[in-house]
Amino acid sequence: MKGKEGIINFMVIVALLGYIICSLLLFKEAFELKGQENPKTNPALMYLASALTGLVGGIVAAAFGVKTDSDGNDANALNTSGSAATSSRKLKIQRVGEFAMGANEEKLKEKLGNLYAWSYILVGVASIVIWAVLSTDATQSITTNATTFIGMMLAIVSAFFKD
Repeated sequence: MKGKEGIINFMVIVALLGYIICSLLLFKEAFELKGQENPKTNPALMYLASALTGLVGGIVAAAFGVKTDSDGNDANALNTSGSAATSSRKLKIQRVGEFAMGANEEKLKEKLGNLYAWSYILVGVASIVIWAVLSTDATQSITTNATTFIGMMLAIVSAFFKD
């Protein structure tokens, strides 16, 4: 199929933009619904945001995931020695882009992988802050985003410090 790479690139970018836009709309909705007796959330926005959060979060989790090889050794452990550490992290970020593209676009994959990771981190941190500010008035979507991000962050940080 001609133009396949361009179509895939477009879909990857649209998915990321959709995730960011839906997250921002959820944040706005959470503040608008604050203090209401029976808050009515937008179910379409919740489902769309959940699907896109699952996509982006899954891609980021796979990129930063820790796997063990057949000997039980840490195959993807975060290496902390010089250029090997940089190379290991760069490879993991490139893996994020490999979910959507062929192997010949390494620089683009790396850039998109970084965008996906940073977007997920920023939305996750914003969810935590909004959850803390709104407390019991936070919507279920905000609470779920915050707790899911905390769980993934704990797994990534603990893998970094793993012996």
